[in-house]
Amino acid sequence: MCRVVFGLIVLFPLYTSGEDSKSSLPVEVTQIVNQNLYRDSTNACAPTALCNALKFGEPDLHSVFQSLRGNGDENKLRVLRDRYFRSRRSAIADDRFRWGFHGVYVADLAVSCNELLEEKNLDRCQSGYLDRIDGETDQAHISRIRSWMDSSLKAGFPPILSLRSFVVRSREERQREPRWEKVFHHFVVIHCVAENAGGSGFEAGVIDSNGGKLSTIHIHQEANSQQFTVLKGNDLIGEWVSGRPFLLVTAPGMNALRPANLKWSERYIITANFLIGRF
Repeated sequence: MCRVVFGLIVLFPLYTSGEDSKSSLPVEVTQIVNQNLYRDSTNACAPTALCNALKFGEPDLHSVFQSLRGNGDENKLRVLRDRYFRSRRSAIADDRFRWGFHGVYVADLAVSCNELLEEKNLDRCQSGYLDRIDGETDQAHISRIRSWMDSSLKAGFPPILSLRSFVVRSREERQREPRWEKVFHHFVVIHCVAENAGGSGFEAGVIDSNGGKLSTIHIHQEANSQQFTVLKGNDLIGEWVSGRPFLLVTAPGMNALRPANLKWSERYIITANFLIGRF
């Protein structure tokens, strides 16, 4: 498990080899970049997550963050947003920029991240949706996602995780027919992962840019084997998929993902949606 010790996050030894111990990266809580520094919009979690991945990554990545023009986190965040998001066209929609009312699409964050790394002559990142591969068992699915996160941490790049929330709601315009609806989307940065918890899932320590804090999430299979329907992609390029296609996330400290006016009778889930890292 992950603990805070004197402002730092450390991963208690779960392995014996020196190489494996690199699967956690220390984070000084007071140095986390807070997305609320950008007061013009509430949709700043994508560039802020990239700032935190750079700031707490290997020395070369930290140097990239420090090289951003301006003094202080707020100025560096604005520079990163303006250069790689606000002024560049979306990778999935030529008629819009990467930064907009919708926030930032996962594909655009991945492209922006690699453009920045390439400019600095650093290794690119990989990215992808975290849905189940055809024929993949629950345990294999959990192990693959954890392995991707672990590999990126060992490579010195704290992986950026996209979280999405969905809820089942009945509406008058649908004659009260219950349907799954998308709710919110948020990016966090993984700084440590624990070993699989009895095959059902694993804990991960995350840097949450919303408030500039640390939190622990649990990534797991659907506990009761209940099916659900979620959007893979977005409203422009995406499809609704059913079954148990994604792993679910328990994130008690992230109220920003919770639907407004949630009723006791409404089912609400968070999915581990997309990952950017070196895996």
